[in-house]
Amino acid sequence: MAYQSRTCRRVVSSVACALSLFVTIAAADAQSDVLDVSNWHSKRAAPVESADVLKHEAESGKLEAQLRYAKYLFDHDEKSIAVLWLTEANNQGSLEAEYLLGQLYENGDGVAQDFEQSRYFFGKAADQGYAPAQYKLGKLLINSEFDDPQMDTTSDRELQKKITRGVTLLRKSANSGYAPSQYEMGLLALNGNMTEKNPQEAFSYLKKAADQGVAAAAYMTATCYASGIGTAINTESAKQYLRKTIGLAGLESDYGRDAESKLKELGVSANH
Repeated sequence: MAYQSRTCRRVVSSVACALSLFVTIAAADAQSDVLDVSNWHSKRAAPVESADVLKHEAESGKLEAQLRYAKYLFDHDEKSIAVLWLTEANNQGSLEAEYLLGQLYENGDGVAQDFEQSRYFFGKAADQGYAPAQYKLGKLLINSEFDDPQMDTTSDRELQKKITRGVTLLRKSANSGYAPSQYEMGLLALNGNMTEKNPQEAFSYLKKAADQGVAAAAYMTATCYASGIGTAINTESAKQYLRKTIGLAGLESDYGRDAESKLKELGVSANH
């Protein structure tokens, strides 16, 4: 784990405390229209009709085949070869491959852990507008995950520059339609942490993320409707998004139970 300075830890702690006023449990990365590569290395093995055919297509230079073959190899514990195919796909301009290489170097999965390499690949993909990379790098910069482990302190000025860039990347990603970034920006705008407090903007981002299937955002959208945060009070819409939360997260989840409890407070059940 990368070193965090005392200054950074204070900032991160203050953010966590502020967010806890509105959210009781940590949010998971969510669905979006953008290809979900956030947990590529841990997802269930993708079905492959013929590994030989896939390998042949990858060797012929087909980009999609290279990505699929890299996934196949990774799933079959041939990670070092998978990295070579991701590198080949990256050399063809695949932003997905570039982002995945950043993840692998960050986690030391299939390669030696190397935060500089990780930052390099995330940065290249983010600079080319790849929303998942903007989200990932934005959060890492906000949390100062790339601090130099040899440094005892981080100046407030340098820390602020990292945070400002991180928020800018999150905003770009959110504005491109990436649901996890919309949720994060909604929380930041709601609490006024690292960006100007703006309940209307917060509600807009949260609702967009909710409508893309983010359970945490659906619960927060319901809260906004119920309390008139960033929008007019609308009890029926609050009920709608509480039911949506349950549909997305399930009644056995923390969000599902909280949503069910809120529905009961409003005099209805989760099924009506």
